Amino acid sequence: MECGEMLDLSLNEVEGCAMKAARGAGLSWGQAEDLGRAARWLAREGCDWAGELLLIIESPELRDPERCGPLAGQTLADRLPVLAAGDGILRTGPLSFPHWILPPVALAASASGQRMHGTLGEIAFTCGAGLPPAYSASLAGVGGAPRPVWLGVGAAQTPLTYAGAALSRSAVSAQTLALLEHYAYRTYVPNSEKSRLRGAGAPGRP
Repeated sequence: MECGEMLDLSLNEVEGCAMKAARGAGLSWGQAEDLGRAARWLAREGCDWAGELLLIIESPELRDPERCGPLAGQTLADRLPVLAAGDGILRTGPLSFPHWILPPVALAASASGQRMHGTLGEIAFTCGAGLPPAYSASLAGVGGAPRPVWLGVGAAQTPLTYAGAALSRSAVSAQTLALLEHYAYRTYVPNSEKSRLRGAGAPGRP
Protein backbone atom coordinates (compact mmCIF):
# COMPACT_ATOMS: atom_id res chain seq x y z
CA MET A 1 0.00 0.00 0.00
CA GLU A 2 1.28 3.45 -0.92
CA CYS A 3 2.55 5.57 1.93
CA GLY A 4 1.94 9.18 0.84
CA GLU A 5 1.44 11.57 3.74
CA MET A 6 2.29 10.00 7.11
CA LEU A 7 0.40 10.73 10.32
CA ASP A 8 1.75 10.24 13.83
CA LEU A 9 -0.55 8.39 16.25
CA SER A 10 -0.26 7.69 19.94
CA LEU A 11 -0.69 4.08 21.05
CA ASN A 12 -4.07 5.01 22.55
CA GLU A 13 -5.14 6.32 19.14
CA VAL A 14 -3.87 3.15 17.48
CA GLU A 15 -5.93 0.97 19.82
CA GLY A 16 -9.08 3.05 19.43
CA CYS A 17 -8.82 3.25 15.65
CA ALA A 18 -8.19 -0.48 15.25
CA MET A 19 -11.01 -1.44 17.60
CA LYS A 20 -13.59 0.76 15.85
CA ALA A 21 -12.47 -0.34 12.38
CA ALA A 22 -12.74 -4.01 13.33
CA ARG A 23 -16.17 -3.48 14.84
CA GLY A 24 -17.30 -1.51 11.80
CA ALA A 25 -16.16 -4.40 9.61
CA GLY A 26 -18.62 -6.69 11.38
CA LEU A 27 -16.55 -8.35 14.09
CA SER A 28 -18.04 -8.66 17.58
CA TRP A 29 -17.15 -6.06 20.21
CA GLY A 30 -15.04 -8.65 22.03
CA GLN A 31 -13.08 -9.51 18.88
CA ALA A 32 -12.75 -5.83 18.02
CA GLU A 33 -11.40 -4.97 21.48
CA ASP A 34 -8.86 -7.81 21.21
CA LEU A 35 -7.76 -6.57 17.78
CA GLY A 36 -7.41 -3.06 19.17
CA ARG A 37 -5.10 -4.29 21.93
CA ALA A 38 -3.19 -6.42 19.41
CA ALA A 39 -2.73 -3.43 17.08
CA ARG A 40 -1.37 -1.39 19.98
CA TRP A 41 1.09 -4.16 20.87
CA LEU A 42 2.29 -4.55 17.27
CA ALA A 43 2.59 -0.78 16.76
CA ARG A 44 4.93 -0.72 19.75
CA GLU A 45 6.97 -3.44 18.04
CA GLY A 46 7.28 -1.39 14.84
CA CYS A 47 4.91 -3.52 12.74
CA ASP A 48 2.62 -2.23 9.99
CA TRP A 49 -0.49 -2.80 12.10
CA ALA A 50 -2.68 -0.49 10.01
CA GLY A 51 -1.96 -1.99 6.60
CA GLU A 52 -2.20 -5.51 7.99
CA LEU A 53 -5.46 -4.82 9.83
CA LEU A 54 -6.99 -3.41 6.66
CA LEU A 55 -6.15 -6.62 4.80
CA ILE A 56 -7.55 -8.71 7.65
CA ILE A 57 -10.91 -6.97 7.86
CA GLU A 58 -11.36 -6.74 4.08
CA SER A 59 -10.74 -10.46 3.44
CA PRO A 60 -13.65 -12.67 4.57
CA GLU A 61 -11.54 -15.83 4.19
CA LEU A 62 -9.08 -14.46 6.73
CA ARG A 63 -11.70 -14.42 9.49
CA ASP A 64 -11.54 -18.17 9.91
CA PRO A 65 -9.86 -18.88 13.29
CA GLU A 66 -8.28 -21.97 11.74
CA ARG A 67 -6.46 -19.80 9.21
CA CYS A 68 -6.39 -16.21 10.52
CA GLY A 69 -3.65 -15.35 13.01
CA PRO A 70 -5.54 -12.56 14.84
CA LEU A 71 -8.60 -14.72 15.52
CA ALA A 72 -6.48 -17.79 16.25
CA GLY A 73 -4.62 -15.78 18.88
CA GLN A 74 -7.86 -15.04 20.68
CA THR A 75 -8.75 -18.75 20.68
CA LEU A 76 -5.28 -19.78 21.84
CA ALA A 77 -5.39 -17.29 24.70
CA ASP A 78 -8.61 -18.89 25.95
CA ARG A 79 -6.98 -22.33 25.76
CA LEU A 80 -3.88 -21.55 27.80
CA PRO A 81 -5.24 -23.11 31.03
CA VAL A 82 -6.01 -26.35 29.17
CA LEU A 83 -2.63 -26.23 27.48
CA ALA A 84 -0.84 -25.77 30.79
CA ALA A 85 -2.76 -28.67 32.34
CA GLY A 86 -1.91 -31.00 29.46
CA ASP A 87 1.39 -31.71 27.73
CA GLY A 88 2.02 -27.97 27.33
CA ILE A 89 2.48 -28.04 23.55
CA LEU A 90 0.23 -26.79 20.77
CA ARG A 91 0.79 -26.69 17.02
CA THR A 92 -1.37 -25.06 14.37
CA GLY A 93 -1.57 -25.25 10.61
CA PRO A 94 -0.43 -22.28 8.53
CA LEU A 95 -1.91 -19.04 9.85
CA SER A 96 -2.01 -15.75 7.97
CA PHE A 97 -0.46 -12.85 9.91
CA PRO A 98 0.86 -15.32 12.52
CA HIS A 99 2.49 -12.61 14.67
CA TRP A 100 -1.00 -11.34 15.57
CA ILE A 101 -1.37 -14.33 17.91
CA LEU A 102 1.30 -12.91 20.21
CA PRO A 103 -0.57 -10.02 21.90
CA PRO A 104 -3.54 -12.02 23.24
CA VAL A 105 -1.37 -15.01 24.14
CA ALA A 106 1.23 -12.88 25.94
CA LEU A 107 -1.39 -10.89 27.83
CA ALA A 108 -3.24 -14.06 28.89
CA ALA A 109 0.02 -15.71 29.96
CA SER A 110 1.01 -12.71 32.07
CA ALA A 111 -2.42 -12.54 33.68
CA SER A 112 -2.25 -16.23 34.66
CA GLY A 113 1.38 -16.11 35.81
CA GLN A 114 2.61 -18.36 32.99
CA ARG A 115 5.52 -18.10 30.62
CA MET A 116 5.19 -19.07 26.98
CA HIS A 117 7.57 -19.71 24.11
CA GLY A 118 7.20 -20.87 20.55
CA THR A 119 7.74 -20.13 16.89
CA LEU A 120 5.95 -18.11 14.22
CA GLY A 121 7.27 -19.90 11.19
CA GLU A 122 11.02 -19.32 11.44
CA ILE A 123 10.86 -16.65 14.18
CA ALA A 124 11.15 -17.83 17.80
CA PHE A 125 9.60 -15.87 20.66
CA THR A 126 9.17 -15.92 24.42
CA CYS A 127 6.70 -13.94 26.52
CA GLY A 128 4.57 -14.01 29.65
CA ALA A 129 4.86 -13.39 33.37
CA GLY A 130 8.09 -11.69 34.38
CA LEU A 131 9.43 -11.77 30.82
CA PRO A 132 9.63 -8.84 28.43
CA PRO A 133 8.71 -10.10 24.94
CA ALA A 134 11.79 -11.29 23.07
CA TYR A 135 12.30 -12.68 19.59
CA SER A 136 14.93 -14.23 17.39
CA ALA A 137 14.26 -11.56 14.73
CA SER A 138 12.13 -8.45 14.22
CA LEU A 139 8.38 -8.98 13.93
CA ALA A 140 8.18 -6.11 11.44
CA GLY A 141 9.13 -8.38 8.55
CA VAL A 142 6.71 -11.22 9.23
CA GLY A 143 3.87 -9.93 7.06
CA GLY A 144 0.75 -11.87 6.15
CA ALA A 145 2.18 -14.99 4.50
CA PRO A 146 0.74 -18.12 6.16
CA ARG A 147 3.13 -19.82 8.57
CA PRO A 148 2.63 -22.61 11.11
CA VAL A 149 2.71 -21.71 14.80
CA TRP A 150 4.17 -23.75 17.64
CA LEU A 151 3.38 -22.79 21.21
CA GLY A 152 4.72 -24.21 24.48
CA VAL A 153 4.38 -23.50 28.19
CA GLY A 154 7.49 -22.27 29.99
CA ALA A 155 10.46 -20.07 29.10
CA ALA A 156 12.50 -20.88 26.01
CA GLN A 157 15.53 -23.09 26.63
CA THR A 158 17.65 -20.81 24.46
CA PRO A 159 17.46 -17.19 25.66
CA LEU A 160 16.29 -14.71 23.03
CA THR A 161 17.86 -11.29 23.09
CA TYR A 162 15.98 -9.28 20.42
CA ALA A 163 13.64 -7.11 22.49
CA GLY A 164 11.75 -5.36 19.70
CA ALA A 165 11.30 -1.67 19.03
CA ALA A 166 9.30 -0.56 22.13
CA LEU A 167 7.94 2.50 20.31
CA SER A 168 5.56 4.93 22.00
CA ARG A 169 4.01 6.26 18.77
CA SER A 170 3.19 4.91 15.31
CA ALA A 171 3.55 6.50 11.87
CA VAL A 172 0.59 5.57 9.64
CA SER A 173 -0.12 6.56 6.06
CA ALA A 174 -3.03 8.99 5.73
CA GLN A 175 -4.50 6.83 2.98
CA THR A 176 -4.54 3.69 5.11
CA LEU A 177 -5.92 5.57 8.10
CA ALA A 178 -8.74 7.01 5.99
CA LEU A 179 -9.71 3.51 4.86
CA LEU A 180 -9.76 2.26 8.44
CA GLU A 181 -11.81 5.27 9.54
CA HIS A 182 -14.31 4.44 6.80
CA TYR A 183 -15.04 1.23 8.71
CA ALA A 184 -14.99 3.03 12.05
CA TYR A 185 -17.73 5.43 10.89
CA ARG A 186 -20.11 2.47 10.72
CA THR A 187 -20.01 2.23 14.52
CA TYR A 188 -21.33 5.77 14.99
CA VAL A 189 -25.01 6.34 15.74
CA PRO A 190 -26.66 8.33 12.92
CA ASN A 191 -27.96 11.77 13.82
CA SER A 192 -31.67 11.91 14.51
CA GLU A 193 -33.85 14.57 12.92
CA LYS A 194 -34.12 16.25 16.34
CA SER A 195 -30.35 16.39 16.84
CA ARG A 196 -29.84 17.78 13.33
CA LEU A 197 -32.35 20.56 13.96
CA ARG A 198 -30.73 21.47 17.28
CA GLY A 199 -27.24 21.40 15.79
CA ALA A 200 -23.94 20.61 17.43
CA GLY A 201 -23.43 22.28 20.80
CA ALA A 202 -27.04 23.40 21.13
CA PRO A 203 -28.18 23.87 24.72
CA GLY A 204 -30.15 21.00 26.21
CA ARG A 205 -33.80 21.15 27.09
CA PRO A 206 -35.59 19.65 30.07
